Amino acid sequence: MAFYDRMADTATRLLTKFGRPVTFERVTSVFNPITGMDTSRTTETTDTVGVEIPINKALIDGTRVQVGDRFLVVDASFEPMMSDRLMVGLHPPVVSCAYPLDATLAEIEALDPSLGKPAMSNGDQTGAMTLIGGLGADKLLIAFPTAIPSGYKTVRFDSGVKVFEFDYAMPDFSGATVEEGRICEVAIQLVNATTFSRVVEVEVLSSVDAELTQRTALRISNSTGYVAGGGFDILLPRAGRIAVRMDSATGTFEVETATGIVTLSNDTYSTSVDCIAFLTLNENDGSPAEHAGKTMSASFVTDIAQMLYPLPDGATDICGNPPSKDISDSWAIVAIESINPAGTPVAYRVQVRK
Repeated sequence: MAFYDRMADTATRLLTKFGRPVTFERVTSVFNPITGMDTSRTTETTDTVGVEIPINKALIDGTRVQVGDRFLVVDASFEPMMSDRLMVGLHPPVVSCAYPLDATLAEIEALDPSLGKPAMSNGDQTGAMTLIGGLGADKLLIAFPTAIPSGYKTVRFDSGVKVFEFDYAMPDFSGATVEEGRICEVAIQLVNATTFSRVVEVEVLSSVDAELTQRTALRISNSTGYVAGGGFDILLPRAGRIAVRMDSATGTFEVETATGIVTLSNDTYSTSVDCIAFLTLNENDGSPAEHAGKTMSASFVTDIAQMLYPLPDGATDICGNPPSKDISDSWAIVAIESINPAGTPVAYRVQVRK
């Protein structure tokens, strides 16, 4: 018995460490043969832990094992029955992927006294700025993660394909009466957490051309300098979303906008750098006074559940969360096998099917 207890404890410990929560639903009913109906029906759910295991493709015979079946090993604290349903469990636990750009104004001014802090919202991942117009010098607002009390929240792009998106909304310059080459810009930057040197930057710029038409454009850079859109040759909608995918296997990154994947002259980045994110909003020197009071905003989108663009295989957000693989309503149990090396089950292998 002591041996079984040790085996059961080991199984539970490993499933708890490497598995995830799973929920089984059991329906109990009392059938009335006279009426042909259930006289009572109760539903009970049980939470336990389990880990999904891969299926050997050679076992898929179309009958006993079908395409789409899933196998998982669950803790022996609950003994499943064939009539049970698996409700939740074939997806990894979601790690909160908020990346607050919450440095104080004092921390920002310590970098440069001329810098300001945008009005932040959405958990300090969205910054907004109101134009003043007629400025004699650029007005740059910046947001980054606080270094207090335990240092910057850093991100490493040295595993898998990590993705994030940049959501922007530029001011509406319709009805402009004055041409202005560049009025304002917003950008998201990944920088070296120690040196603040640039790793990847995505910048959106807005201007009014000679025809008094607003032009919003994209500019991308890495540690080597500008690698796409040095001028106004990559045009964007006034508001939109931009995706950035960083592939550690190749040490390269990819940028996609509403018009497609952007061609980069140099798509490399250093996979070994601890990065922090900077959000910047800038109103340019000499921007027309007629635009005073108009606003622009930008967001650093880090939660994979909020991503809009298609994700490549193996992609995760910057916290390591893959796309949700929740199996939704419920799956039927088609086979149960007890794992009992000591004669008493220490876990169960369950095969489920939609």
